[in-house]
Amino acid sequence: MPSPPTSLARFEPRIRAVARGLVARMMEQRRVDFVDAFAKPIPTAVMGWILGLDSSLEQHFKRWTNDLMSLSGVRPEDTQRKEQCRRTVEEMEPYFKDMLADRRRSPGDDMASSLLGSRVDGEALTERELMGFLFMLFLAGLETTTHLLSQSARMFAMHPELLPRLRENRALIPRFIEETLRYEPVAAATMRMCLQDTAVDGVERCPGGAWSWCRWPPRPVTRSTSRTEIASSWSGRSSQTSPLAMAPTSAWE
Repeated sequence: MPSPPTSLARFEPRIRAVARGLVARMMEQRRVDFVDAFAKPIPTAVMGWILGLDSSLEQHFKRWTNDLMSLSGVRPEDTQRKEQCRRTVEEMEPYFKDMLADRRRSPGDDMASSLLGSRVDGEALTERELMGFLFMLFLAGLETTTHLLSQSARMFAMHPELLPRLRENRALIPRFIEETLRYEPVAAATMRMCLQDTAVDGVERCPGGAWSWCRWPPRPVTRSTSRTEIASSWSGRSSQTSPLAMAPTSAWE
């Protein structure tokens, strides 16, 4: 996997400026939807900067994400939804291809240019691999960060003692982000087709060709938010959060 641009940290002042502007607008209203007013606009803007996307297309980004994220849950008989997803892919592909062609002519300091310059065993990435990376990064950056910001705000509302502690000790912010992603993961299950008859726990059977929901282990019933236990008590499994998902959350301070 190619590394993100070395100057990724340069986005932090811009992220903070966007966050402060959004908060200022929120404070002018009596009631707001946090997701629409804050959690969606920040990753939309930041992933556009990181990937080098045209900011004029931001209005389409969330629709693209929603359609692609729904692919794993589309049932074979849901032809209408499958057609909508197909149209979205057909809409995104030419845009990404044109963007890659532009970066080949004039490289910039963004992820698309970084991918074009990457080598695996001395070989450049194929067009299919480049497109796969762009689709994956686009989805991961938008959906994961929107979910993270929303769940973080929910955690602060449920546990008001957390925010003052994080402000007092900012070194805890990365761990808080990791634990929020673990405790409230973006995906709790995924849909898979059994290719052959399969025994489940030695008892039930999933017949070949059948669709089934594969759920992650349930989250802990209780958790501690103490200074020394915040790093491990919410879950027993370590999270490998991408720097791309972490970057848009740096405005919490």
